[in-house]
Amino acid sequence: GTFTSITAYDQVDIYFEQDLDGSPLTVTTDTRQSRDIRGVSQELRFTSPGDRRLRYILGAYAQNTDRDLDTFTTLDVCFLFPLPFCPTPPGVISGVLAPTQLNILQGEFEQSALFAQASYDITQAVELSVALRYDEDKREQRDLLGSRRDSATFSDFQPKISLSWKLTPDVMLYGTYAEGYKSGAFNPPPAPGQTFPLVVQQEGTDNFE
Repeated sequence: GTFTSITAYDQVDIYFEQDLDGSPLTVTTDTRQSRDIRGVSQELRFTSPGDRRLRYILGAYAQNTDRDLDTFTTLDVCFLFPLPFCPTPPGVISGVLAPTQLNILQGEFEQSALFAQASYDITQAVELSVALRYDEDKREQRDLLGSRRDSATFSDFQPKISLSWKLTPDVMLYGTYAEGYKSGAFNPPPAPGQTFPLVVQQEGTDNFE
């Protein structure tokens, strides 16, 4: 068969600005965020010859990713809070601006997977294929402003089975069942009183075709 090794490195640096309050009022100004993402991955595969009745592929995958996230804004503090030095009451633009660091997050993600697929020609016209993949994603997020560290592990098995029947050289019938997986993730740490969850749970699909 054929042995394949794929090594990759990627780096993504993103910087953007937005109107954070989403209103005609100047409650926030100079809102900006930077994201620096670096990842290294390695995949190993062994594939059998394709001219046999039984064909298969075996493989393993691993990736390590580091992500730095920094969000900054400038707030009209008197619009939000009744402070003694404010020239206007809350809810009125005052122009008293305060630089505010919203978050500084560091994340490290370790992803790994094992996978295999086999196809067998039951007859010259009928082929059965079965596959199985296992994914595991270990995620850690460090909140430097809140002095907290959170971690979570997501994993799942994804089986697949398919049966195909070549009626003619131009017509084929097939049926497939497969399960899919999407890893969970972290939201930015919620502020007091906010109800959205810190951990976004993983998702799965059941697919019939």
